[in-house]
Amino acid sequence: MLARCGNLDFMAEHNKHLETADGYARKYDKAGKQRSWYGPDIIFGLMYEYLVPGESLLDIGIGTGLDAAIFQKAGIKVYGIDGSKEMLKICEEKQVAVELTQLDLLRKDIPYTDEFFNHAIANAIFHIIGEIEKTLREIKRLLKKGGLFGFTIDEQDPGIDSDYKETETRGIYLKMNEHYGFPVYRHADHYVLDLFDRHDFDLLKKTKYKAFTAYEDNPSHNLSLYIAKKN
Repeated sequence: MLARCGNLDFMAEHNKHLETADGYARKYDKAGKQRSWYGPDIIFGLMYEYLVPGESLLDIGIGTGLDAAIFQKAGIKVYGIDGSKEMLKICEEKQVAVELTQLDLLRKDIPYTDEFFNHAIANAIFHIIGEIEKTLREIKRLLKKGGLFGFTIDEQDPGIDSDYKETETRGIYLKMNEHYGFPVYRHADHYVLDLFDRHDFDLLKKTKYKAFTAYEDNPSHNLSLYIAKKN
């Protein structure tokens, strides 16, 4: 098992999402336990049969390292990126990653070479990103052939009664979080499946589960989890 973290690369500019994450960082792990947050267990469990000890994995939005800790125990070399300096400090204390990089995914490209990773995950992060196609293209570039990408979206189910409004991109829905002053997104299943078709990914598994949030007016939301393979 690897038991050290690389130097943090503090190069991200803060936005309001990151300010909220920084402020919530020291409460995050405790809140997850109190609210029965099993997202890390679920994403690991659905990917486990495809993992080989010694392989590498990019954890996008690694946060305090809850997902990373489980993958590391299985012998996976975890590399993490996150925009929150405070979240990364906690993650570094846990020593669950080979390398940590502070990076605002909304503004920066992922600084690794082509086909660097065996696998990647992005758990409970894409609801703050509208057009996720750019990220999927980056993951395709970064993954070796046959590599897995496990990620979640806040799915906009057909006919759902909500205050999210469809954007100019069909299948992406938006609302403003008035309390925190930033946008949050939902994505339709057809939008994700179309991205898979256009960027040569195969869907292996899909399920749904509930996630907790830092927002007092919306303490939980439903996530759809996709496990896809790069062809």
